[in-house]
Amino acid sequence: MDSSKSATCRLNQFGGLEHCALRPGNVDNAEGWREALEPVIARYRGRGFPLRFRGDSAFAKPEIYELLECAGFGYQAQSWIKPRRVVVKVE
Repeated sequence: MDSSKSATCRLNQFGGLEHCALRPGNVDNAEGWREALEPVIARYRGRGFPLRFRGDSAFAKPEIYELLECAGFGYQAQSWIKPRRVVVKVE
């Protein structure tokens, strides 16, 4: 998810735009995250490939982490005995 103010929208890796919304400039950048993210999770669930989520700082919210963990967004390296939640901060 990206709260960029850019006038352009990026396509997903499959060539389609998942969600785009124009909002007033006086609202939280993450407003409406659930309405945008839940349908995407449902659409890709069970398709046989790993799902990854990337969000900018506006989306660093515990309720988003909880939704993703409930949806099974985990990562398991070959040497690990179980999946783990992985959080990466890149500047």
